[in-house]
Amino acid sequence: MADTPPLRILLIDDEPDSLRLAHDILEMTGAEVHCAANGEEFSALWSTTHPDLVVVDLAMPKPDGWDVLARVRAGQQGVSPQVIAITSYYSESVLSRARRAGFDALVSKPLRYAELIEVVERVMSRA
Repeated sequence: MADTPPLRILLIDDEPDSLRLAHDILEMTGAEVHCAANGEEFSALWSTTHPDLVVVDLAMPKPDGWDVLARVRAGQQGVSPQVIAITSYYSESVLSRARRAGFDALVSKPLRYAELIEVVERVMSRA
């Protein structure tokens, strides 16, 4: 039986503490986590990592999470990974807007281990 390759995750957040926490949580699952703290880093990693999942903060300088989603949904040679938004500004209106925009899930900050892992597992089981 062949080994299953680890989940490739591209994580984008401009807040260092939040980026580090999300990275550590996701890495504990055995995922291969690539981190970007700004738009330039996102662009460089996007073209080289071919992620299965993108986890992005909504409120960042351009590109913000909405811009990242648009780029991801534009496709990567016909393949579009799952996308989870994270935000400190969680509300029903933000959740509704995120669903309409095409995010697969929305997770509020501060991040909690069990919640983030559950959401990742749920989203990836539908992929």
